Amino acid sequence: MPFSLPDLWVWDSWFVEADGVDHMFFLNAPKSVGDPDQRHFYASIGHATSKDLTNWDYHGTAIEASAGPAWDDLATWTGSAFQRPDGKWMMFYTAISRAERGHVQRIGAALSDDLFHWEKMGNAPLVEADAQYYQKLDMPGCIDEACRDPFVFPDPDGNGWHMYFTASGHNDATNENGVIGHATSEDLDNWTVQPPIFKGAIAGELEVPEIFELKGRWYLLYSTWSRNVCESYRAAANGPVHSGTHYMISSNGELGPWNPAVGNGLLVDEKDRIYVARRVRGQSSLNALIAFNNADDRGEFPGTLTDPIEFDALPDGSLTLSAPDTLKNEIL
Repeated sequence: MPFSLPDLWVWDSWFVEADGVDHMFFLNAPKSVGDPDQRHFYASIGHATSKDLTNWDYHGTAIEASAGPAWDDLATWTGSAFQRPDGKWMMFYTAISRAERGHVQRIGAALSDDLFHWEKMGNAPLVEADAQYYQKLDMPGCIDEACRDPFVFPDPDGNGWHMYFTASGHNDATNENGVIGHATSEDLDNWTVQPPIFKGAIAGELEVPEIFELKGRWYLLYSTWSRNVCESYRAAANGPVHSGTHYMISSNGELGPWNPAVGNGLLVDEKDRIYVARRVRGQSSLNALIAFNNADDRGEFPGTLTDPIEFDALPDGSLTLSAPDTLKNEIL
């Protein structure tokens, strides 16, 4: 059964494992809002745990908007969590504020000793878009300043930390302007925004980046809507490009260069029914995905999460669902 909550819509999720228990953090918003398209302005971060990735215990809110005025006083959005070298758990998260009416996204962090109780780090964001590399709200044509969906990982040579995030570049073509942002830190507290780690023409948004290694290659997952994909990418794909989670490949490690698997979506659907797949531990392997159900058979937003969907890498490096037919049972 998909993960659901009776009074809340649920969508983007991210995962960490501790002592044999999987901790899931996810965006949620009250269904009393009425219009699911407005859920983003009421979002907070929920928490649930499981020992089998199917049966979940809900623990309420982990992180929510601050009392204003603050940089995160409107809503809290997608992030990632991991255990620091000092043993503390750290969650990076996106937030929006009332001051800009939600049009500027920034990234901050919170700390926890147990994954249940979180304390925000300071009163300011740690990362925001740098005009040298990324589009800002005061630039022509910018509707929303994108700096969200942080994914943080250690430098492969032991020299600090890297963050990938969703951002917009300086391309005049809106549907070619989605980039994977990049920032670096020596101590996880102070961050320097770098040029995009990827800025090839794919779509207007490359959302929720996440990297992992599998069978000697590195993969970067990202999600995008079919309606945002540019014509040059569609032509290169030589076929339809569906909404959902796609990927890039690197043979050189976590920092790329990243080569898009053109036209090959990992978890996609032609009717926009499934979105933002995140990697989890899996039932019989280390390779599984959980995504959110975006549309049911009537086209309405259900706001639920799928059960784990296993995947694997083929010898040529392409990713594939281990049992593609099971996807029919996961999509509502």
